[in-house]
Amino acid sequence: MSELIKVLRDIVSLIVALFSLVAMIGIIFGLSQSQQWRALALLFYIIFLVSILWFAIGEKEYKLIWRYLTVGFLFVITIPFFIWVGTWINLQGNSLPIAEIENDDILSIESLPSYVIAYGGEDNLDDTSEGTAILTIIYGEDMGTGYIVDYYLPDASDGYAGLAYKFLEPQDFSDYKFVEIKIDFGDERAGCDFYMKDISNKSDSVRLSNTIQSNTEMNVDIFGTTQLVTIPLSSSFDNINLSVIHDIGCNTYTSISTGNHTFIISGIKFLKK
Repeated sequence: MSELIKVLRDIVSLIVALFSLVAMIGIIFGLSQSQQWRALALLFYIIFLVSILWFAIGEKEYKLIWRYLTVGFLFVITIPFFIWVGTWINLQGNSLPIAEIENDDILSIESLPSYVIAYGGEDNLDDTSEGTAILTIIYGEDMGTGYIVDYYLPDASDGYAGLAYKFLEPQDFSDYKFVEIKIDFGDERAGCDFYMKDISNKSDSVRLSNTIQSNTEMNVDIFGTTQLVTIPLSSSFDNINLSVIHDIGCNTYTSISTGNHTFIISGIKFLKK
């Protein structure tokens, strides 16, 4: 009777091992992206491991060749299983881009629902000439998205031109302390006013140009021809409601410079610290 019990026990252990193996493979090829199913696959592997070892090591009366074959089969399954387990770290690491990881403290303009336009016009209705602007958007893996604005402002007019990010719904920047702008001016005379406008159409702006330097109102870091300008929001945009911003951008006028000029914006970020 005891021999029959041993045989039945070994058969059950092999059946459990086979079931666990099939369930584990099914999870790996079917639901491997779910944390819960990964944990279940790991549980089935442990059951499979215990069942195989029970048969291979626990019963000495079986021929050595069968025990070796069982252990070999265990290794054949174990190696790819733990290679798959190793991908959990890579999947978890790659599932969140850097911008999303830093989302608590840094908010990029590209992550907000919006559309971008270039515009031009004339404030004085008696003048026939007006400012014009052409927008070119470029993208590269190293530089990200760049917005090139080629604009023209006539001499004898009150023309204006610029670039605007129009949000699809009002944005709340009240929790952020700074706005960081990466901008490149095509020549010494080019310049613009970086502005923010709320839903009541009130706006505040800060003058940007090739000649600006760090001061109490902003910090300017220069990298070749590119300026990285960091502006405190609370002091520089204190006349608007930062919790309901409708659009932001760069506006330029004939009072800044006339003729053909260019500026390039390659990044706008809002920083909490």
